[in-house]
Amino acid sequence: MDTRTDALIYCNSSSASLPLPRVSRVEDWALENYSPYQITLEFPDSVTYIGASNAYDCVGLETIIVPGSVVELADGALGINTATEIILNEGLRRIGAFAFEQTEISSISIPSTVEWIG
Repeated sequence: MDTRTDALIYCNSSSASLPLPRVSRVEDWALENYSPYQITLEFPDSVTYIGASNAYDCVGLETIIVPGSVVELADGALGINTATEIILNEGLRRIGAFAFEQTEISSISIPSTVEWIG
């Protein structure tokens, strides 16, 4: 964690059984070693930004839950995994390009608060 910016910058694979820390930002690739075998990836309600590639190559992932505190999903934030369901909550304003690419979702509900999709 970077305490200066209140950001998660890396999770060791040994922390996979622990909940994600309460930070305001999850930077690019921060969850690279945390979540490969998670079934559900739920971000804490303190997170306002999710960077790129934070569900990358999660082979057992079924559900991703993005709380209403998240304002922005970066380009490619939650793509390239086996998720079949992504839950986006009211409060989200920006969804980057390819945010959900190469997932197994067949539909998604976009919150009414979203102002921009890349």
